[in-house]
Amino acid sequence: MAVPSTPSSQAPQSINKFDWMPAALPDCTIARMHEIRNMSALGLKGAGAVEWNTVHALSCDPLTGLPMTRLFEARIDHLLAHSSSEFAVVIINCQKFRLINEIYGREVANSVLRTIAKRLNKLAQPSVFCARLRDDRFGFIVNKAHRALAEEFFSALEETLRKPMRFRGHRYQLGFAVGINWRQADEQTRAHELLLDTETALQNAKNVAAENFVSIVERPLIQQHAEQRLQQQLKEQLRDETLPIHVNPVINLRTGVIYSYQAMPVLLDNGEAIPFDILMKIAEGSGMMLPLTEYVIRHGIKQYAKVEQRLNTYFCVKVSRVDMCNTKLTQLAIEQLTSFNIPEYKFQLELHDEGQADTWRSVNNDMFELERAECPSQFKRQAFNPKASLPADGAPGKLQVNKVFWLKRCILQKALDNTRDLHLLRTTIDLARSLGIDVMANDLHEDAHRTLALSLGILYGKGPLVGESAPLALLR
Repeated sequence: MAVPSTPSSQAPQSINKFDWMPAALPDCTIARMHEIRNMSALGLKGAGAVEWNTVHALSCDPLTGLPMTRLFEARIDHLLAHSSSEFAVVIINCQKFRLINEIYGREVANSVLRTIAKRLNKLAQPSVFCARLRDDRFGFIVNKAHRALAEEFFSALEETLRKPMRFRGHRYQLGFAVGINWRQADEQTRAHELLLDTETALQNAKNVAAENFVSIVERPLIQQHAEQRLQQQLKEQLRDETLPIHVNPVINLRTGVIYSYQAMPVLLDNGEAIPFDILMKIAEGSGMMLPLTEYVIRHGIKQYAKVEQRLNTYFCVKVSRVDMCNTKLTQLAIEQLTSFNIPEYKFQLELHDEGQADTWRSVNNDMFELERAECPSQFKRQAFNPKASLPADGAPGKLQVNKVFWLKRCILQKALDNTRDLHLLRTTIDLARSLGIDVMANDLHEDAHRTLALSLGILYGKGPLVGESAPLALLR
């Protein structure tokens, strides 16, 4: 999601919330020249007389005739400054286009690009701006008056991209990945921030493009006013130390015995807990991830100390990959454990990456990302900084650092539905173990999923089937 930032210049106060302006540039050469000057896209504002041919050469791609990246970004900034309405930024990537260049040569590759551009141009409307960004990438700005109209456009775009091409009598089906990101109504942001978030959606689409000719991923957003409100609410609760902490019991699926308690911060919105991945995005976007993790460690250990002696379980706190090697966090944990006389072996840190992977390609990509994360010796004792405060016996403190790949419920369901996916899941689990990553079942709702997990050698899991999330205070 785009993180709101303070714009360099505030939009005029006269802008109406429901104002709409065309995304496309005017057809008339004079009007288009005037619009480009207003956008300051080419540094022409205030300049002397410039011929249209010069402006066209500076702003449009000579191969396809489409506007180039500079004009694309300038158009986004112009819409941000002069309209408060929402619009979509779209990036299209032609999959494996480099192979076309290498196998058939530049002339054929250029012909393919011209064909794609010609087809995309047929989608031209006053509410749509089309550009060639670079190499095999194209971009759209879709400024429809209603979201439903935009959805119709995206459907037409997908249908256009699915059309095969012919070369020397042969039929070819090219693959495309499409990333979509929305500027929300009244959102204060900048073109490069919208483009970065669109790139994130595009990357997710590329991860699943191998399974589709056209893969489209729309980046999910929280309404900006709600996001700002939740950010403020999170800051206040961290400041006042009133943020609730719940625990998810992780169960031995064979015996039903609780293996560990996983501490999770909870942010309530109208009495309902917002999803953990959304809370993490809010914390990251507002620079509160480190204070949030410190809060969970400090308060979680304090609460756990009251029940530790009668619970033969581990206590786990999730840490982001960025903060995993932060010695400040490990020192804080050691100091808290020492002050409450809790053995270090009962406390674990676990990498969290709340991915939305639901295809085999994206599952494996997430797994390799987890394996590459800077994490000292997964599932082993980590020697603690000797300069930190020591336990009472004077021995250096140690913390257990875990890398756990949590299998989503939809992946387990896939394996139940057909034999091919079952074989893929079994291979994925073997791969994870070869990388030193433990695999656990997440969000278990049905006994069939638990039975499948056990048959695949997955011993631990969590979810409503085996234990509901509960306030930490209830463990007393």
